[in-house]
Amino acid sequence: MKIKNGMYIIDEQFKIQYLNKYCKEIYPDIKEGDICFEKISNNDSMCPDCPLRNPNYESTFYNKKYKTWINASSALIDYNNNPSCKAIMFKSWKENRFDEILGNEEISDITNIIKNNTDTKGILVLKYTEGLPIIFANNKFLDNFKYDSFEDFMLQTNNCLVNIVHEDDLEETNSIINNNLINGMVFQVVSRLKTKDNKYIKVINKGQIFLNENQEKLVLIIVEDISELMFSKLTTEIQNEILIKQNELLKYFNEYAPGGFARCRLEKGFPFTYVSRRLMQMIGFSKDEIKLDFNNLFINLIHPDDVSKFLDIDLYKSHSTKFLMEEEGIRPPLNSIPGLGEVAAEGIYKTVQEDEFDCIDELQEKSHA
Repeated sequence: MKIKNGMYIIDEQFKIQYLNKYCKEIYPDIKEGDICFEKISNNDSMCPDCPLRNPNYESTFYNKKYKTWINASSALIDYNNNPSCKAIMFKSWKENRFDEILGNEEISDITNIIKNNTDTKGILVLKYTEGLPIIFANNKFLDNFKYDSFEDFMLQTNNCLVNIVHEDDLEETNSIINNNLINGMVFQVVSRLKTKDNKYIKVINKGQIFLNENQEKLVLIIVEDISELMFSKLTTEIQNEILIKQNELLKYFNEYAPGGFARCRLEKGFPFTYVSRRLMQMIGFSKDEIKLDFNNLFINLIHPDDVSKFLDIDLYKSHSTKFLMEEEGIRPPLNSIPGLGEVAAEGIYKTVQEDEFDCIDELQEKSHA
């Protein structure tokens, strides 16, 4: 954004007495002797935002005639022996006038969205043609997407929004044009937009079509960040997939596994955490009876002659986390030892397999258990 500094002097009748060269560049058709408010703003009297209304006040306003922003202040000055003259000092810069766009009654729906939702990544106005040429981007959009200025944004995007849309989202974005929307229609499009530092932000573009004063179709878009929402949604979807698979497995065992199944904790006697309905039907005991009569232990349901098939944990034969089938029976893993976690069990198992030790203390030292 290029800022120019200007100054002009007026007398008590608002007649311009002097203009500096920058003022002449900004207002090329104004000359000394003109009435300032007539020439600068096409007004019949003092401008509503004139800094002379409050000498201690800086006013910022948009000049529709010259399509520039003005930040002005004033001071009393003695010029050509006239002590009643006023000096008007101002800064001027060009920028698209978004307030005028918002004044369009046909885009009241999207205007309400702006007023009611300040948590946006920014606002864009685009031409409704191929490539979605950019007309306006507010400062919030430029800041969030790391652009130094509107000119920088136009340069980096080659003046078209589609040039910062992720290639996988181009078809969805181009559907805005391909669907040939008419004046007043609203839409929502999800896409990833690239920042200046080449990172993508997942956004939802809420837009509405409207006509400018030349009856050209334009697009007003509110850009909302949904990155966190999408991450949360993805996490939820993954968790749901895991639960669905677990439920499918549970359903299979409940309906088709011969005799049913049970889950037990890796502790002495293998306490039950779950007993399927089919297993309870097969052995003829209810859940309460298993708890009361068998102390909720799987080992207590085994015939005495078969208890020996549940082998003891063996430092040299047991796996760290897996049950192993041996000729004599089933061998529990090391992590079924109360208080021994998977990491410690893995360390002990690896040390036993790969190293030698003379005592438990040496084993603990080498395995970091």
